[in-house]
Amino acid sequence: KPLLPKPLSSVVSRALFWPTLPITVSRRIGKWVTDIDDTVVLGGAPFGWVGMPERLYDDKAVRGVINMCDEYRGPTKQYDRLGISELHLKTVDHFEPSVSDLKKAVQFIEKNKDAGGRVYV
Repeated sequence: KPLLPKPLSSVVSRALFWPTLPITVSRRIGKWVTDIDDTVVLGGAPFGWVGMPERLYDDKAVRGVINMCDEYRGPTKQYDRLGISELHLKTVDHFEPSVSDLKKAVQFIEKNKDAGGRVYV
């Protein structure tokens, strides 16, 4: 059970996202991206200022991104430039996504798979 109500948790997550980023990054060094299968790649926020969108595009053949962060919109200008489509399903930390959002995610993954691309979640 979440410690905070969802609206308050959203505010706290947004307020703490950037200040706690160094801790998050340091704990995931070398583990930022994981191949789940031939279609899905799972990982942390694909920060544009370190060239993650370009690396995902070039190295992992990612053509779609499912952004589950309520607190971070992602490098949308880089996605547009690379031709990466994004599905933004705002999900507050420590809360599960809705069934409707999960269905949208599955459809998005299937669409990208059918087009020969991979999806970063």
